[in-house]
Amino acid sequence: MNEEENADIKALGEATKKALEDYAKKTGKKLHTEVEPGTFIMANAGNLVTRVMDIKRTGEDGFTFALLDGGMEVLTRPLLYGSEHPFAILNKEGKIRYSDIHSKPSDAQDEVVLVGRCCESGDSFTLNEDHSISPRKMMEPKIDEYLIVGGAGAYASSMSPFNYNSHQQIAEFLQTKDGKIDCIRKRQSLEQLIENEV
Repeated sequence: MNEEENADIKALGEATKKALEDYAKKTGKKLHTEVEPGTFIMANAGNLVTRVMDIKRTGEDGFTFALLDGGMEVLTRPLLYGSEHPFAILNKEGKIRYSDIHSKPSDAQDEVVLVGRCCESGDSFTLNEDHSISPRKMMEPKIDEYLIVGGAGAYASSMSPFNYNSHQQIAEFLQTKDGKIDCIRKRQSLEQLIENEV
């Protein structure tokens, strides 16, 4: 998120090195350490592309819900531990109408709750710390526009409960250094979804 400060990897490395050296001097034991940088490297390396299926309003004192064609079954991190993700809205022509991915959004903002199609109270990309729905200040998307969820590269695919409510696993694409986009996993077919049922 834009308001978050990036970790200073060099400072963290130096502090860790000093702690390990101090421990070795004190105990005579040299520890072997390994670092698993997962999210730091991968989180911002992936985006989830969803489509706005419907807009629902619950009255003047209620909420505006944007119903997306992908939710907790394709990105479960907000449900599991309240992770926040930046968003972008692309119109039908593919032009960016709104984005807070790697940029600060404009002041003209609506309050929107982004929800998936699983009919679960936690199927939302806009949850607060206690897992209640929380409107997000952003531009309101329109039906059939694309909503991009940023920061979805770490754990989105591997952690997601695909096939929940019989939703098929989504396709995955990889952009290469030269800008080419390759499909690295096809969308699951209905036949694949039910092939092990007896």
